Amino acid sequence: MNSKVGELTEKKRLKILVVAGGIVLGGVSRVVSLLTQEWQKEHDVSISLFKGDLNLAYPVGGTIVQKNIPLKGCQISRVYWLYRLLKKNKFDKIISFSEDANYPLVIAARLANVNHKVTLSIHNSVDTFSIKSMKRMTRFYPWANTIFAVSNAVRKGLIQSGLPSDKVKTVLNPLDIKMIDQLALAPSSSTIHLKDGVIHLVSLGRLHPYKGFDLLIEAFYQLFKQYKHIHLSIIGEGEQRDSLLKKINQFGLGAHITLLGQLKNPFPILVQADIFILPSIQEGWGLALTEAMYLGLPAVAFDCKNNGPQEIIQNNQNGLLAKSFEVADLVEKIERLIVSEVLREQLGKAGKKTVTGFNVQEVAKSWLIS
Repeated sequence: MNSKVGELTEKKRLKILVVAGGIVLGGVSRVVSLLTQEWQKEHDVSISLFKGDLNLAYPVGGTIVQKNIPLKGCQISRVYWLYRLLKKNKFDKIISFSEDANYPLVIAARLANVNHKVTLSIHNSVDTFSIKSMKRMTRFYPWANTIFAVSNAVRKGLIQSGLPSDKVKTVLNPLDIKMIDQLALAPSSSTIHLKDGVIHLVSLGRLHPYKGFDLLIEAFYQLFKQYKHIHLSIIGEGEQRDSLLKKINQFGLGAHITLLGQLKNPFPILVQADIFILPSIQEGWGLALTEAMYLGLPAVAFDCKNNGPQEIIQNNQNGLLAKSFEVADLVEKIERLIVSEVLREQLGKAGKKTVTGFNVQEVAKSWLIS
């Protein structure tokens, strides 16, 4: 990899087009934000967005050349506008993020005869896609030059589903260490202060069934029977909010589990916490997991059936892995951290050392090699 990176840095300034659904609160948009800001230091970056949000959730690098491309009930309009953009400009690299951008881009690029410049990226386990989406992937995605998977497990799943192994490559999600350091210490009148004398468990993600927060609440209920000095904070928003609140109230845990909602800067909360938990039952990588580990939080995650977290956490060395769907195992792993401050400190330090290697500078270069 190093020799290729060296060759890349000696080449001309690249003209890069990034295609994304939008810049909204969430992991994929964070990746787009980090990569485009890093790329613009050495290359010319243009961005095409389907959604026309007035305020982007995160800053981006480069110039937004298209925004608010309407869907109008089908993908034809998006294919058309991307086709026009590709015909008008001579891009060296064309990179899209997630299925909502991958599909219309690969069609437009084929029509514009520039599919050899296209890199598609897939950020979720194949288990999360519908049969229709997988059929679409296996039929059209091979038209692209490269297909990036954010973990080896995602790559394996894509190949097993029928995508060509020579085109599917693993590339990691970046970690902006400098940004995390700054935001974690950012003064804010809205910063929530966690109560002293309590062991604080924290989790972060979209309130969606795949994220497993219902299982985490069940695990906390079991733990709270014995450990009354614990509190759980969940950062995120989504369609499961009402059902999760109902479950919390059914367990009588309204004073001990807090749904904090979506926070643009969650890091001041994370640095106050004692344990981070990623209860996702399907996770392509786990950006929130790496960010929490960088802050020194000992982490527990479901193994996601050999998906993302298993490529970040080495069980008992830099974090703890529980078997997916098994609440009892999740309880056991969290309990080990509740009762042992020494273990929390050991795993926190080891976890931070692990994820520091995912720094955005090196990862951003790997995204341009295809």
